[in-house]
Amino acid sequence: MDVTECKHAEKALRQSEERLRLILENSTDGINIAELDPETPRRRLIMCNDKYVEMSGRSREELMASEDLNAIMKPYGTDQQIQQGRQKLSQGIAIRGTSSWIRPDGKENYYEWTATPIPMGDRLYIVGIDRDITERKKAEEKLKQYQFMVESAHDAIFFKDLENRYVIANKKTLEAFGLSREQVIGKSDVEIMPNKEQAKNNIEDDRTVFKTGKVVETTKQMSSADGKRLWFEAIKVPQFNDEGNIIGLVGIARDVTERRAAEDELLFKTALLEAQSETSIDGILVVDNEGKSILFNERFGKMWNIPEHILGTQDDEKMLQYVLEQVKEPGKFLEKVKYLYSHKNEKSKDELQFKDGRVFDRYSCPLVDPSGRYYGRIWYFRNITESKRAEEELRRSREEYVAVTNLTGDIIVKIDKEGRWTFLNDGACNFWGRPREELLGTLFANYLHPNDIEKTNTAIEKMVKSKQIISMANRQKSAKRWRTVEWNGIAIFDEAGNYLGLQATGRDITEHKMAKEALQRARDELETRVEQRTAELAEANKELRSEIRERQKAQKRLRSLTSELSLAEERLRRRIATEIHDYVGQNLAISKMKLESLSELVHSPELVETLEDVRNLVAQTIQSMRSLTFELSPPVLYELGFEAAVEWLVRQIRQQHNLSADFSDDGQSKPLDDNVRVLLFQAVRELLVNVAKHAKAQNVTVLTQRIGNEIQVSVEDNGVGFDIPKRSTHDYKTNGFGLFSIRERLSHIGGRLDVKSRPGCGTRVTLEAPIGQARQNRKEKTKWRI
Repeated sequence: MDVTECKHAEKALRQSEERLRLILENSTDGINIAELDPETPRRRLIMCNDKYVEMSGRSREELMASEDLNAIMKPYGTDQQIQQGRQKLSQGIAIRGTSSWIRPDGKENYYEWTATPIPMGDRLYIVGIDRDITERKKAEEKLKQYQFMVESAHDAIFFKDLENRYVIANKKTLEAFGLSREQVIGKSDVEIMPNKEQAKNNIEDDRTVFKTGKVVETTKQMSSADGKRLWFEAIKVPQFNDEGNIIGLVGIARDVTERRAAEDELLFKTALLEAQSETSIDGILVVDNEGKSILFNERFGKMWNIPEHILGTQDDEKMLQYVLEQVKEPGKFLEKVKYLYSHKNEKSKDELQFKDGRVFDRYSCPLVDPSGRYYGRIWYFRNITESKRAEEELRRSREEYVAVTNLTGDIIVKIDKEGRWTFLNDGACNFWGRPREELLGTLFANYLHPNDIEKTNTAIEKMVKSKQIISMANRQKSAKRWRTVEWNGIAIFDEAGNYLGLQATGRDITEHKMAKEALQRARDELETRVEQRTAELAEANKELRSEIRERQKAQKRLRSLTSELSLAEERLRRRIATEIHDYVGQNLAISKMKLESLSELVHSPELVETLEDVRNLVAQTIQSMRSLTFELSPPVLYELGFEAAVEWLVRQIRQQHNLSADFSDDGQSKPLDDNVRVLLFQAVRELLVNVAKHAKAQNVTVLTQRIGNEIQVSVEDNGVGFDIPKRSTHDYKTNGFGLFSIRERLSHIGGRLDVKSRPGCGTRVTLEAPIGQARQNRKEKTKWRI
């Protein structure tokens, strides 16, 4: 028989078995073949690899000797699951699952397994493949624990890849965004954050981590989905693979919004407290629980006059010694301080008397937190010296007030808002005929006539509403009978505007009222008589008005005559001055010249001296004559014009009265006729003389200017001034040529007078007159303005 093919088949079979053995022995899974008893759940091991032996924790001999693996190995699953598995295997269906074995050493291992049925005749073999997943199971359990920790963390925890996309995001991260997990995972910050600028900043931080491989810590503000502004403290840590390459980052962000708000609030409160401390009117000193000073404001140092070099050292002993030297009772002061330091929970308020007369309010209380922990003590010092003096002054004022109210014969009372008497002077007690103790606290309405109650309440309401003094009269039940009292009352309010009551002064007008009624009757009779006389007076008034019209016409004629008289007087002055200058002056000048010639011919010393005396006398006469000429009628007024004459007049006032006088002109042409020029010059001269003699001024200014067709001359001084409404122009005289006279004369030529003055603020008088032909157009339209 040719056995070549058999040999080849046997060889191939051996090779196949060898390969199968090598596969089984080198497999990382446990492989076994067991025979399954179709009648019972027993399994008998036929063969297994070394990995299966290692996984079982038993020896191969123990496994192979066992008639039932179920006896030494924990079955896969529950009894029901085992029964269902046997049924599937009997039906030729492979099964798989996970389970755990309890090894002999008590260690529990987890496995993934598959069981494949192989029927051979009437026998059923099961090929089992078991994979140890104990480490993976532990890792999964650990990962579940980590996942639980991450999900239950109070911080936002996330993982990002190198594309800045979220791979993992816990519940807090999702809550911060206000989005679901599906909306966050796989997305970048730019895609999910509403504020794109904040998103770009986050990505910049990620890139820094990826670029440097270092941890980045930041504190940033982020807007949530609902628009809230949140603060986060974040730390981003790079993540590396086994080769040391960065594969992403883990971030942990903590919501510090409330803490940030609390810190901001704390900073604000700290700044506020410091500001309050420095702006407080009290001196503030804070000491710790050992009695050492830790804080004081600037006011404290100033109140106690403690030098800066002592305050700067915060040396309590030196500060205390400096304080003790100022108070009147240093021993008592020190005793109180030691007492409060030893009784930590006590509060204290007292007064400190100083050697220099000052008085301080001292208040101290412990610094204790809500839990009762003691931190130290705070001291407040307030200077109440002035308030003490005010209290004493108020006490004296009250005593004086009571004394004054008792001296008057009027009734003086105070009533609270309930209508009860709180104060009555002696006059009030005498009026009602009862002692003060009996009246105080009783209702004033008890003594008021019933028919006058409504009227009185209305008056009180008016006092409260208007906050002004209200007068009224009502009937009061005095000690003897009903009497009429006239009241002046005013409502009293506190600083907050709350009504406290009222104060009233009353006077018994019973007799006065009776006299008034009698007077009224007399008045009625008088009115009847007046009506009778009215008709008689009407006729008399008619005649009087006619007489007044005649007098007005006479006054008009008088003003005209006065003006003409003034001009005639000026013409006479001018003529006299001219004659004196032309005749007397020339004769005196010739006499002086002849005396000078004669003195040259005479050789007798006595005669020369006599001639010299005569010549000097003639020179003085010439000078006096010239002054008299200028006084009568200054030639400059006619030769150089009005402006030059006023300027000369100002110089004369300056020289004669030692007065600062200035003249100013606008340089415009001001053609004036003789009447206007003379009248204005006289008025200015009289005004300047008045300033020099009566105004008590140091400066006077005269200004001439042309305004349209008018010349305006103002004389202004810085003297005592006067009250125009209280003083008529008739009273304000300028040495006989009063403002009234100036007004009348200016009115005659079509001019005006304007006076502005106040007591202590000087006086400004303005004269206005028409130029040339404008005079005729203005003559009948003038008014006097003051």
